[in-house]
Amino acid sequence: SLISPKIYFFGQPTWMVIVLLICLILDFNATINLLEADRELGTVSVLD
Repeated sequence: SLISPKIYFFGQPTWMVIVLLICLILDFNATINLLEADRELGTVSVLD
C-alpha cells in the first residue's frame, strides 16, 4: 500500500491515532456547541 507507517502508537499506526484524536476533538466541540445552542434556545427543541 502507499501508506506504510513506521511508528506505531498503542499498536495502531500513528496516522490512525491522529485521525481518531481529531475526530474526537471535533465531536467534542460539536457537542459543546449543541449544548450551548440548547441552553440559548431554552425549552425549544429542534427534534420536536
